Order: sequence, then C-alpha cells, then structure tokens
Amino acid sequence: MKRIVIIGAGPGGYEAAVRAAQLGADVKLIEKNELGGTCVNVGCIPTKALWEVARIRDDITRGADMGIHVKDLSLDPVGIYNRKNYVVNRMKGGIKFLMKSYPNIEVIKGIGKLKNKNTVTVTTEDGETRDVEADAIIIATGSEVTMPEIEGINLDGVMTSNDILELQEIPDSMVVIGSGVIGMEFTSIYSKFGTKIELIGRVMAKQADGEISRKLESLVDVLNVKFRKGYRAEKIEEKDDKL
Repeated sequence: MKRIVIIGAGPGGYEAAVRAAQLGADVKLIEKNELGGTCVNVGCIPTKALWEVARIRDDITRGADMGIHVKDLSLDPVGIYNRKNYVVNRMKGGIKFLMKSYPNIEVIKGIGKLKNKNTVTVTTEDGETRDVEADAIIIATGSEVTMPEIEGINLDGVMTSNDILELQEIPDSMVVIGSGVIGMEFTSIYSKFGTKIELIGRVMAKQADGEISRKLESLVDVLNVKFRKGYRAEKIEEKDDKL
C-alpha cells in the first residue's frame, strides 16, 4: 500500500486525500488549523454567505422601482455573523464526516515540515513532534494573510480580510486598501450593506486585463463607492476617533 502525506487540508488537500484513499493509499492529512483551509474558513464560503445577504438586501431595496415596498428594512449584524458561521460549520462538518468515512485517511492536527524527500515532521499544538514516512508528499498549503509595509498598519481598527469576517457590526465607513479580488469582494458586500467606502487602487490591476478592469470600474461607480484611482496608501493615523 502506497503511503501518501498531504500538507494542507483545504480544497486541494482534502480532495487529494479522498482520491488517494479511493485508489487504496494509506493517507496522512496534515492541517495546522481547520479542515477546509482558507476557502471554507476565511475565504470563498464565508464571503459568499455575506454576499448572499448583501444581494438579497439590494434586491429588496431596488424593489421600490418595481412597485414593491418594504417598511423598516434593517440588517441584524449579529444574525448575519451567526448565519455565516453556520454555513462555514456545516461545510467543515461535511468534510470531517468525509474524512472519517475513509479508514485509510488519518487527519493530523499540526504543522508539517519536510525533513527529507520521504519524511514529514509534524509539530502538534502541544509541541510534540512526530515523523511521518511517505512514498509521495503533496504540498497543498494554500494561502495566508500578508500585510503591506505601511506606517500605522498595526493600529486598532485596521483589519485583514480574516478580521473583517469576525465583525459583528456594520461600519458606517470603510477604506479598502487594495482593489484586487479580495478588496473588490468586500467592497461589493459592504457597500450593499450601506457602508460608505473609499477604494484605493486601480481595480484588478494585476489580476485582469484592461478591458475587464474598466468594466469593473464602471460597476464600482454603480455601487456608490468613492474610487481613488492612481493613489497608494502610505500612512494610517488616528484622527478624531477615526483612522
């Protein structure tokens, strides 16, 4: 029986584990955080749960143009947060059940480090180490948050894309530094929640060609977002209880 070690239990890692197990391999799946990785826990799934709320609110708001009037429309930030967590936990529960349904998959909680071409050393949360031997090693470590080198970046109130998913309130205003995929996603969500947003940077400058970028810029205007094209963030400071 082939021995396969997979580092990272996101969509790449856990699906590779399932397929390897189906083919008869002995699989060790190593994950330092939660099953599902970035996508399920702090990426695609929670943001789409928030987007669905934003889309429904937007549809209801625009219903007035079609003769549909809703009185006292409001958002419950804690309710939105709880539903987001419910969706994420259901997904994680499904993955956990899937892993347990294959007796030849062992999920190991810890950080995996390559020792040599056939050995991964795993350090668990309590500091213990364990060497896991393999005929093949799959690296599916995914992504993590990085912060730009901007003065004041560590001030309270400056949030990463992970931090904003833990918000249980809807800010009156927000500055989004970076207009790539993640920046545009949160801009779209919170502008539809009613937050006033200033977006710094050219839309999708590094991820899309000019035609797509220009089209997305026109959509930003529809969202009533103040677009700071050609600007870059150099410093964050506190002023009048704001950043």
